[in-house]
Parts: sequence; structure tokens; C-alpha cells
Amino acid sequence: MRITVLVDFQNDFVDKALGFPGAEKLDAPIAARLRENFANGDYFVQTNDTHGTDYMNTREGKNLPVMHCGYGTHGWKTYGVTNDVIEDIIKHARCYI
Repeated sequence: MRITVLVDFQNDFVDKALGFPGAEKLDAPIAARLRENFANGDYFVQTNDTHGTDYMNTREGKNLPVMHCGYGTHGWKTYGVTNDVIEDIIKHARCYI
């Protein structure tokens, strides 16, 4: 059994507030790995960077004054096809949230 850990693959880190050119190229390989692992009965764990509306008043917000990954916003959600695969896994799998 394998466990894949997906760390902060969110819209704001790919093509929005803190995104960078080329990050979108990771989407297809990540989605393929998650599909493969699910088909093999393996697991994945996902983390999402998450900030509240008070972000700009936090220590991080004062040092990185770019609002990003606000809870529930488009920027907070998982990027691209990877998001679709995760939603499918959640619908059809043993899932621990």
C-alpha cells in the first residue's frame, strides 16, 4: 500500500495570487498518480493552506501581504483536473476527512 501526500496544490499557488509559470504543468501528472493509486487501493492525504478574513492582520500577513487561500474561495480550492479526481475519489471511496 502507498500513501501519496498532496501539499497545497491550490489555485492560488498555481495560477492566482502566488502562482508561477509552469506550475500548471504539474496538474496532469498529479491527477494521473492519484487515479492510479486509487485504482490500486492506495491512499492519499491532502493539505490545504487556509486563511481567514483576518489574514492581513496576522504575523504571516504582515510579512507576506498577499491575501491567498482564503477559506472557501476559488483560490483555496485544489487546482484543475486534480480537483476533479479528488472529488471523484471522495464520492466513490473509503474517505476519511
